Amino acid sequence: MADDPNGPSATARVKPGIFPNAFAALETLAFKKPWRAEDFPAEAHYCGWLLGEPSLPLGYLLMQIVANEAELLRIATHPQHRRQGLARKLWDGFLTDPTQKDVTRVFLEVSSENTGAQNLYNTLGFRESGRRPAYYGPGEDAVLMHWQRENNR
Repeated sequence: MADDPNGPSATARVKPGIFPNAFAALETLAFKKPWRAEDFPAEAHYCGWLLGEPSLPLGYLLMQIVANEAELLRIATHPQHRRQGLARKLWDGFLTDPTQKDVTRVFLEVSSENTGAQNLYNTLGFRESGRRPAYYGPGEDAVLMHWQRENNR
């Protein structure tokens, strides 16, 4: 779908919080093995950001944060609104969240088969830091990546 300057992705705002039902609705559209609403943690060291409204989610980002480090656990955008900068908008929501200003390092792992996600993470400033061979199955490594705030924003 082409980017509609008047469509929902143009005006959608990023909201901090974990919205299990909205996140789970996107999971079924975005992943082969989706998480269910009850799979989303409610503990204080998990943080989420929703793009759109809980009734009309366009994307979300979920992180586990401990001290000044975070692990990016999940990021998803609605398939009809991909390649419109929504993942970057979510990432910027994390970066500008005043409660997360002390986070200096973020880690993630991504399938070696998911080159689109790897490209996105590279544009966000992540760098490959290692691999876990056959982590996702035969021939499908986990690519380990990291991001450092002082090098990026």
